[in-house]
Amino acid sequence: MLKRILLITASIVLMLLPFWPLTEHLFPIVDNTNFGYYSLTCLAIFLVAVTLALLLRKYATPAKADKKLLPATCLFFVLGFSAMFALHLGAPALGPDLLALKTIEQVRYGMLLLSVMGFAGGCFMLLRSIPIKTSLNAYLFTGFLTIVTIANCWDNISSLMLGSQLTSWVENGKNPVDFFIDLDHHIHWRFFARVSLYITAIWISLFLWKSGLFKIWQTLLLTLFCLTGVGFCILFIINGFDYYFPFMVPAIALAPVYWIGITLLSKPNYAGKQQ
Repeated sequence: MLKRILLITASIVLMLLPFWPLTEHLFPIVDNTNFGYYSLTCLAIFLVAVTLALLLRKYATPAKADKKLLPATCLFFVLGFSAMFALHLGAPALGPDLLALKTIEQVRYGMLLLSVMGFAGGCFMLLRSIPIKTSLNAYLFTGFLTIVTIANCWDNISSLMLGSQLTSWVENGKNPVDFFIDLDHHIHWRFFARVSLYITAIWISLFLWKSGLFKIWQTLLLTLFCLTGVGFCILFIINGFDYYFPFMVPAIALAPVYWIGITLLSKPNYAGKQQ
């Protein structure tokens, strides 16, 4: 009983750890003076999480557990902490202060781009590791996932380039304030990118449920969270930035897939039932 309590506690801690604002208490504002310390703190949190994950894998999963799911699970796990790094940097610099914080913002979006790569890689690997009832279902998911990956890569790469674009703007003798006045944020495309992450997580959870890897309540809870996220993203598009936080934040949109990874991490021997 004690072992089970400890394993459940470890799972809950891992579920919350990337999104709990631990670093925000230590670093209310992250700038060039403390960015190195912030990075080391995030690394320390990640190492703690890896230790918990290894213990969970060792004691919650039989020794003969199927290894097919492990690569996807690891990618989902890592994306949670690369997204954590970006999430707790605070609100992005979208003004003249971007000139001073350009490197930090490039690291932010570089980490989010890494998260998207982990998301895509994990989803493709998972698709190959579980039985799908029809090839059409697999083809549809693969096609949608390809579009989702491209959209979210563009989302983060375009944001990553803003600092360099602003620098060039200022070097041409223009006012940095005017750069953001004239900037087209392509809000509708970013809306699609975030919503597509929630839809993909729902789709994956349904695959896992039909394969016997998820219980129905797990799929329902994840679906409820994702639909809430989609709903708030729609409110953002209709009513503006009052509804941007938290569900339009890229790290939050990636959270459901990270949670899928933690759930799979503690699963018993895989015997995916044919549909």
